[in-house]
Amino acid sequence: MRKLPRQYVLLKRINNCITELFSTEGRTKTLRLVDVYDYLTHKDEFRREFPTPESFSRFMRRMYDEGVLKQFIKNCEADTSVWHHYQWYFYPPVRSVNRSTTPADKNEAVTVMPKEEMMRWGKRFMASNGVMVRSAQELHIINRLLKEKSLAVFYERPLELDKHVRYPDFTIYNTVTGRIFYWEHFGMTGNASYADEMVEKIRWYKRLGYSELKDGGSLVVTIYHDEDQFVALTSSTISAILSAKNLTLQEADSE
Repeated sequence: MRKLPRQYVLLKRINNCITELFSTEGRTKTLRLVDVYDYLTHKDEFRREFPTPESFSRFMRRMYDEGVLKQFIKNCEADTSVWHHYQWYFYPPVRSVNRSTTPADKNEAVTVMPKEEMMRWGKRFMASNGVMVRSAQELHIINRLLKEKSLAVFYERPLELDKHVRYPDFTIYNTVTGRIFYWEHFGMTGNASYADEMVEKIRWYKRLGYSELKDGGSLVVTIYHDEDQFVALTSSTISAILSAKNLTLQEADSE
């Protein structure tokens, strides 16, 4: 049997350390790259391999860009929108999507119940704020959003643009920055007609001047591939919403 290349062995050991870090310290929240590096440097082999945080960051970026890193560290997401300064997110290794709201799902956000509920069909999942949503994926997203005290969260709130009314899955208002985001989640991309509707909906927003969150805009688009990817993507997306900077007057006008 051929030996794994040295950099792959390193990734496996780093992944083991991340799992160890979560389990030994009882961590349940997202880790950043500096957290992982601080833990690694308690071990001689990593201190020699990565003498500085910059050397560790360069290695991780190279492995990510080569498409290798996620094969060994699955509970990791990287925001690459700033090419010279990746933002890293590491999540607890056991992740799943609950099909019902649990006592751990706390409603900390500002909630405004809809005055008139539109399109009631198919809503069978109750979020922690009492709002009914259509799928377990939407339930996971809204319950994660509702844990953030600085957000006001609306489900299927009407949005009128260009004489058309749309119902974004989630409208999110950041009470600290004043930013408003429109989150569209697509969970059935294996369906051809659904995929066509997804493309057209995204084009509609962009025709009206809405750019995506990853480009500094207010449109949030998430696409489900598998459960592990989806949970990680939800967490990194909410982190990006919370950290998005205030718009300048010029940027606000363009939105």
